[in-house]
Amino acid sequence: MHADAPKLRSRRPTQTARPRIPEDERRPARIGEETSPARKSASCAATIARRSATALASLLLPACGVLIGIAPLEVSDDGGVDGGVDVVVPPVAEASVPFVDASSDDGATAIAPPRRPPEGTYVYSVTGNDRISGVLTFAATYGPTASATVTHVGADCFTLKITLRPNYDETMNLCVKGLDVVGDSGTRSQQFALNIGARTTTDCKPGDTYFTSAPSPNQMWTHACSGKNTDDRSGSSTFVTGGTYRYVGQEAIGIAGVDVPVMHFHQDRTVSGAQAGTTVADWYFGVGDGVLVRLSRNINLDYPSGLGNINYRETALMTLTKRPGLPGDAAADAR
Repeated sequence: MHADAPKLRSRRPTQTARPRIPEDERRPARIGEETSPARKSASCAATIARRSATALASLLLPACGVLIGIAPLEVSDDGGVDGGVDVVVPPVAEASVPFVDASSDDGATAIAPPRRPPEGTYVYSVTGNDRISGVLTFAATYGPTASATVTHVGADCFTLKITLRPNYDETMNLCVKGLDVVGDSGTRSQQFALNIGARTTTDCKPGDTYFTSAPSPNQMWTHACSGKNTDDRSGSSTFVTGGTYRYVGQEAIGIAGVDVPVMHFHQDRTVSGAQAGTTVADWYFGVGDGVLVRLSRNINLDYPSGLGNINYRETALMTLTKRPGLPGDAAADAR
């Protein structure tokens, strides 16, 4: 499926396979774990030395002091949203390595396709609200937590279900295609006070790129989707959305005092048809594992109804605080 992936030249010697890293060295030190600075530096350097044949070894060695002490995020007891924000540091040491395969026969290093995020429920701190206003106004506030559930589908696809608040779910259907993670459809379901509900479906062909293994600086993709919205006050309406999706660059997001490397993408959409307005969002995905680390989104839409014009507004900022246990962790083994 990825036979024609682009090649990244490397000056390092050809290596046919990565050396296996012992399990006890693969796990970063946990927050609060007693480990001396000398032992931390020696362990980090030894681990990177085993990878010295990779093109990134010279970049990772100076970072030993930065990567020490990074612990896997924990799992909530119910796998879902806690009553409060329990901030735990995400795993960075492994996730910070870009998607790079072992060297190919001609000495070049191939760019590997992106991985699907590990399955499970991720927990986020969240602020913001959504509201419908017109003859009457209905609003709901977010916080303190939200969740996103990843479910694998088949060999290459997965769903990302974001729950910003009770009675508000948004599901995206995504697949790994070549070097990209592409979304081709989605649904949204919201419930307000007095049992006022709204439901939205979208269809994007051939699909919207959300994440890629090897983006170029300021690389841009074209967005084009159609959709239908139904709410209990105005009936149904159709719309189309168009705009751009741009790679901003690699950044770091501070979580519990640790800088987590992310790839930042900016989404700018215009909505037209029976609905008119804008959707502006910034998506931040973890380098190496594609996990959604942060989402910032603002939506402003107007559409007519039998009771007059309706306005929908949404403002949301969600940042990762807890993720499913990683293989080998006690939290994961107990599930």
